[in-house]
Amino acid sequence: MGKKKWAAAVVHCLPGAVPGTAAVHVSGQVRLSGRWVRIRPAEGDETWISAAAVQRIVWNAATPD
Repeated sequence: MGKKKWAAAVVHCLPGAVPGTAAVHVSGQVRLSGRWVRIRPAEGDETWISAAAVQRIVWNAATPD
């Protein structure tokens, strides 16, 4: 198995899935970790979101459309 790496992405998720916000998408450095999606946004702390709440991930995307 290869080394786990962070990649730029936009994560689209169910409303209310991102703790502390009403956002439905978050952009930043993303890494999959089992049943969790780890996100390092440009501003703020690292966030973990359950993979069940994620609708799609757009890899190599800098900003949401």
